[in-house]
Amino acid sequence: MDLDPQKVFVGLVDFFSVLMPGGFLSYLARPWIASHILRGSQIQWNVTEGWMVFLFCSYLLGHFIFLLGSMLDQFVYDPFRRLAYWGQIERLANGKNLSSSPLRAAAESKLFFSRTADKAVIQTERLKSRVFNTISASEAVNAFQWCKAVLSVLHPAGLVTVERLEADSKFFRSFVVVSLILLLYYGVHLKFELALIYLVMLILALWRYVDQRSKASQRAYWLVMVYEASKGPLVLHTEPLKRKDGLTHAGGVLFRTTDNGVEYLLVQASGSRHVWVLPKGKIEPGEDPRKTAVREVSEETGYWARVENWLGDFNFGEGERPQVGRIYLMQVEKEAEKKKWPPENRQFQWLSLDAAKDLASFQETKDLFEKLTSWKMRVDQPKTASR
Repeated sequence: MDLDPQKVFVGLVDFFSVLMPGGFLSYLARPWIASHILRGSQIQWNVTEGWMVFLFCSYLLGHFIFLLGSMLDQFVYDPFRRLAYWGQIERLANGKNLSSSPLRAAAESKLFFSRTADKAVIQTERLKSRVFNTISASEAVNAFQWCKAVLSVLHPAGLVTVERLEADSKFFRSFVVVSLILLLYYGVHLKFELALIYLVMLILALWRYVDQRSKASQRAYWLVMVYEASKGPLVLHTEPLKRKDGLTHAGGVLFRTTDNGVEYLLVQASGSRHVWVLPKGKIEPGEDPRKTAVREVSEETGYWARVENWLGDFNFGEGERPQVGRIYLMQVEKEAEKKKWPPENRQFQWLSLDAAKDLASFQETKDLFEKLTSWKMRVDQPKTASR
């Protein structure tokens, strides 16, 4: 029988992520077990029995360690992953503030989740939407699990590579738990030299766990994207259905509060520099319009802004394919002033409400500013959008 070395490796690593951490902790816990559990016991074991008990304890304890380690995905990896670019877009789209700058900088560093990594996630989400929108099930499975399912059919060898990285991350995830247990134990018993050793082990194991987990996801995304780029299987080329609400674009009316009062943003149109418009862009397949608004505002102006209120929808464009845009009122984040000049190099102006209404080139934009005036909205205490 032929054995695939990669599959054997995956099985061994996955096995050792249970047995090896359990065995390591069982071995170090022998004195404690002898003094607290077997104290006064007259049980005498031969070598074979001793090994059987040790392996049983290792396997049992290893499974508990593995179970605790799985919680790191939910409470450590996922929250840390959301500190990067795409996670911040989701926060702002839901009306939340940006995360702390130092935490974002750490998450987006080359050590963890660079902007390139987020681009792969975004493109994969769009590919998934093209497939699942036909059956209204785009939220039934996340992008990573969908990629693994696709690879299991289209590219089993690629799936093995992904699973090898994933199994490796589970190995270090278990050792995070072991290191934490030993750190706490030796810390409580004032053995600070040993506690320091396990603190270092904890940090290194946590770093390696996040690194391998991220690499597994990225490899899955890249492999599926390669199939799409090379015009591979038809399942990846299913055309998306049109949105039921008819929306094609989303954007925002940005505002900020200064010493001179509330100011609103207008930008130059990409095709005509004398035309002043609101920042907006095309809604990608499967993308929430609020996310589109945050993303397009960031790309066109360089500002991070959070969604506060839905202002209205409007029709624009001519021809056989009418465009429908949704505009939100969006507040610029204080800590996220203009990051860098956007690649489009479009000028923008901050203006009072009346000045912005006068400068706006299209009637639908003037109507939105008029709507703000008629509402007499207190922008310092806006209501969170529900659409």
